[in-house]
Amino acid sequence: MSPLPISSLLLFASSVSAGEGDMEKLFAAFGDLKITSFRDLLGKFGLADLPVGHMYGIAGGIFVFAVTIISVLVLLVKGGSLTRIAEQAQGEGELAARMLTDRTALRKQRGLLLERLIGCRDYLVQAKAEAVLSEEKSEYPHVTEKLLNFDPKLPYGEAGAGTPPEVVDEDSNAVVVPKPGRMVSDMQKILSTQKKGDAAEVTPEMRVYETHFIEAYRACQDLPGGKILPGLPEARFEAYARSFAAAPDNGGTTAKWYRRSYGRMYEALSCRTHGEEGRFRKLYQTRPRDIVGRTVRLEPLEPARHAEELALATCGDAHGKDTEYDPMDVWGFLPYGPFHTAYDMAAGPIFDRKSGEGGFAIVEHVTEKVIGAILLYSDDPQNLTIGIEVPVTKPTCDGTVEHMEACFLVMDRLFAYGYRRVHMSCDSQDAIARKVPGRLGMTQEGLVLKDQVVRDANRDSLLFAMLNSDWDKGARTFLFGKLHGDAAARADRLNLENGEGDDQKIASLKEQAECAKAKKKEAKADAQTKKQK
Repeated sequence: MSPLPISSLLLFASSVSAGEGDMEKLFAAFGDLKITSFRDLLGKFGLADLPVGHMYGIAGGIFVFAVTIISVLVLLVKGGSLTRIAEQAQGEGELAARMLTDRTALRKQRGLLLERLIGCRDYLVQAKAEAVLSEEKSEYPHVTEKLLNFDPKLPYGEAGAGTPPEVVDEDSNAVVVPKPGRMVSDMQKILSTQKKGDAAEVTPEMRVYETHFIEAYRACQDLPGGKILPGLPEARFEAYARSFAAAPDNGGTTAKWYRRSYGRMYEALSCRTHGEEGRFRKLYQTRPRDIVGRTVRLEPLEPARHAEELALATCGDAHGKDTEYDPMDVWGFLPYGPFHTAYDMAAGPIFDRKSGEGGFAIVEHVTEKVIGAILLYSDDPQNLTIGIEVPVTKPTCDGTVEHMEACFLVMDRLFAYGYRRVHMSCDSQDAIARKVPGRLGMTQEGLVLKDQVVRDANRDSLLFAMLNSDWDKGARTFLFGKLHGDAAARADRLNLENGEGDDQKIASLKEQAECAKAKKKEAKADAQTKKQK
């Protein structure tokens, strides 16, 4: 029997009488299709004249296709994919139903804040409320005040608190700074008044400072951060202790990792040489509240101290080693400035900070000159968010280590206090300002059109932010390495890891001690009960 092509089958099917039923027509059309071999099957499709190799190739392809389809179906069934697809479809339906029927119940399923962050929020909210209601006028805005270091106000010599204990050599009339170790004895003099029953001078903050100071002093004795300076065996211990204890306690909410990192950085910085040790110790005695970094330190803005230098640095006039430049390079994208006199600068918005705002002068270590200012705004302790403005500096400092370290010092302390989000906004057309949040590792969150009117012109603002989770997961380590070097970043990371282990051991020992104390108290109570019976 010769094979019939498909066209013949269609003609044959159409020739069947119209009076027959559908099944009869079907049987009549395919009744002559008898397939006894693979060649017969190919013949039905008009492929019987193909070479043998081509036939086997087609057979292999059909076999592989069949095996693939069967394998996929088996995996979908046995692997549970079909079941998961059905469950997912059902879950999406249930989710949509919950969203439509009970939004409140769905909101309650959100993850809650960490217990530490709740404590930070409560303390910061209370501190802000107390600052607003306080009758005593603070020397600095509240935002600035809470970021500054704690001043123990030790009585340096006969001159009184806050005065450096300088001694004049009678032979050379040179000022001689006493050796380290004096700070410990001075602190003991203050705290000894408590033992005598006169605790008027001993504040709770001072007692907390003492606890942190002693803890850090002993830790540095056990593991110094570097070589001991010849002739000054206590210099390194004291430098670490005073910087470790300097960060405000904030009701016990300030992160311990920050104290360790800041303390080791300050210790390494101030104990490189004898000259550096004396300079930083004297700086601490005169200005204990400043936030100190490797290349800059942050001083709270004071018109009498900073207005003139800040005006000179940003007015565009040539002075010192700085050549003349266009002041609009600094102030062109800001709603105020330039300021050419100290009076105008002091009366401007940089020094006139409103509620929820603060600011610091950026002082370079090498020259001891003010190179700019960094401002904070939109402090919201209830939601643990705050904003940082792009630092106002002279053009030669844009993108430098000093510029970045000023931002790092502020952000590091804010995250240590429990803030969850630090944001920054800049003009979308300011090419220089746009680079700053990128260098800090911030994420661009969006563009706000027609956000402000600056100098009678529209400003579209770019929004950037850094989250505490990103800061902890690597942004801080990356920035620390850029500022201090990879070796210092590795040492800092190791220091923090070892410190966490020590904290866990201390917590475990405290828990064991409390359990033993409770058992002892319970046993004593049982003994008294038996004695009464």
